[in-house]
Amino acid sequence: MLRGALVTVALVATLTACASRPGASTTATPTAEPTTTASASPSPSATPSPEATDEVQPEPVATSSGPASVTIVNYGADGRNISASGLVSGPIEEGGVCTLTATSATGAILTGSIDAVATPAAVNCGIIDIAAPAGEWKLVLEYRSARTSAASEPVTVSQP
Repeated sequence: MLRGALVTVALVATLTACASRPGASTTATPTAEPTTTASASPSPSATPSPEATDEVQPEPVATSSGPASVTIVNYGADGRNISASGLVSGPIEEGGVCTLTATSATGAILTGSIDAVATPAAVNCGIIDIAAPAGEWKLVLEYRSARTSAASEPVTVSQP
């Protein structure tokens, strides 16, 4: 019990020492009331500088003046349809058509088309589904507009 009391006294003495500076008085001395003084610095202006504006400028649309390039992004077969979708990079324009051409190992040709959708970054060819019988099919995605024509590299899909 005596040991616990000594630890408590030592702890209180240590904390008291941490709370004050050596040689400093621990009694509080009242200070004078704070006063306000005028500032010599200029006050902020309510008029914005000529280059400041709250108007948000739109981001420029990314366009390319190079040749168009078609990339098949997704493709597959589900036992009933073969399908593909892709992107067209290069000149971005409205009014194009995307056509998926599927060619079988026996030479049969199937096609499907949808309207292309222009975005700020590319032209999208959404999913094109074509009903197809079982077998190996070579798929090519083509994009055509009034000014541009391009086709993807072929990919092969196996219809179960």
